[in-house]
Amino acid sequence: MLTLALLLPAAVAGQEEGYVLRASPGVVVEHLPSDAGVAARVVRILGRARASVESRLGRGLPARPHVVLAPNDREFARRVEGIAGTPPAPYVLAMAFPARDLVVIRRSGLREGTDAGLERTLGHELAHLVLGEVERRRGRRLERWLNEGLAEWAAGRTPTGEEASALTGWARFGELKPFGELAARFPDHGQASGRAYTQSMAFVCWLGERAALADLVDALARSADTNAAFRVVLGRDALEAEMEWVEELKAEHSTFRTLLFSLDVWSVMALLALVAFARHVVVTRRLRRELAEQDRVEDALEEGVWTEDGWRPGPADDA
Repeated sequence: MLTLALLLPAAVAGQEEGYVLRASPGVVVEHLPSDAGVAARVVRILGRARASVESRLGRGLPARPHVVLAPNDREFARRVEGIAGTPPAPYVLAMAFPARDLVVIRRSGLREGTDAGLERTLGHELAHLVLGEVERRRGRRLERWLNEGLAEWAAGRTPTGEEASALTGWARFGELKPFGELAARFPDHGQASGRAYTQSMAFVCWLGERAALADLVDALARSADTNAAFRVVLGRDALEAEMEWVEELKAEHSTFRTLLFSLDVWSVMALLALVAFARHVVVTRRLRRELAEQDRVEDALEEGVWTEDGWRPGPADDA
């Protein structure tokens, strides 16, 4: 069933000049006329994304969230800075502002068929709107790793096979960031930030295999003490759960896969170069043995002679 959507000039609603509003019963999308197709997709998938987030987190979304489709990096940074007071990090694809029931998406950064696709991105940011209300009720912010991990999980993310192997490698080689270091903020540069998101998502997924996370979200809304909420729902505090998770990670997956997927691009290139060098050494040694054997045969031939009766050994062969 198609949802009726109305296109209104943004200026009528007091929004940014040049934008139009696509209004439906479940969402208002603010966009440039050139992004009308993406705005229509937001309207179509909003219901499915809403149902997933509300079911997983056990709490309702605002009745009619507002989604802004910023067309490019510059416009995204301008819109976010106008609301938050500071520009977003370069790797940020979208931001949620729970106090305004608002989501701003960098449309040019969307990559369909990946975790940066529209539906996954929208689900993640809608989850932040729900978690923003949880923070308001508890009177303090959630730890960053917990907020992002829950948002990833609510959007349907689970670790891929490669991510699971990488996590095992990070655990074995002591490269997992303690969540205490990810409580206030994530690293600013892309690769380290990506690791923080993956680590947080994987840990929350692990928690979800041991307890109903909707119950944890409810406990977090009732208590400003995260460890107290963990003990009520999981029977252990957050640090104890983290230590158990890390120990389980260390016992998983093959050594080769762990090593391969725990490395960054430059480390993989170095590993491949090392493998190539080792192969070169093996091949060189084999060639040297073959050449030595050939020299020995040639030396023996030089010490003997051919006769009418065939080969006549030289002195070395007689010995």
